[in-house]
Amino acid sequence: MSTAIAHDPINSPSHYISENGLEVPDIIEAYGLADSFHLGNVLKYCLRAKAKGDYRENLSKGLYYLKRFHFKINQEDADFAWPCAMPDVEQAIPIESVVREFKLTGALAATVVDLLTVCVGDDTAGIDDCIDHLELAIKEAA
Repeated sequence: MSTAIAHDPINSPSHYISENGLEVPDIIEAYGLADSFHLGNVLKYCLRAKAKGDYRENLSKGLYYLKRFHFKINQEDADFAWPCAMPDVEQAIPIESVVREFKLTGALAATVVDLLTVCVGDDTAGIDDCIDHLELAIKEAA
């Protein structure tokens, strides 16, 4: 049963809140993405895609930031430091709860699972999987 969420366009926009009150900024902070502009935006656009504006456009914006992050970490001369503050896995919101609360399915669900798994594991290797899944989610939306 869903709980009515009061719309506060400044502090708690309804397009950033699941039906049960889980908020996108809380997830971004729980997974240490507040320190990464690019990855925080990827998660933001993926989670709000169904609730604000054009679904496919939101996913495309997320892909834009994901590819910029991928480019940044793959520059040979870059002095790369992992941008995410490692979350305390015990304190983080469970990945499956995020998928369930925002009713994610298919390639979009896989994208979010990959992204949050990358953050927990402090491993950029999964970014390629995120890109592949997000590109597939955009194709599925067409």
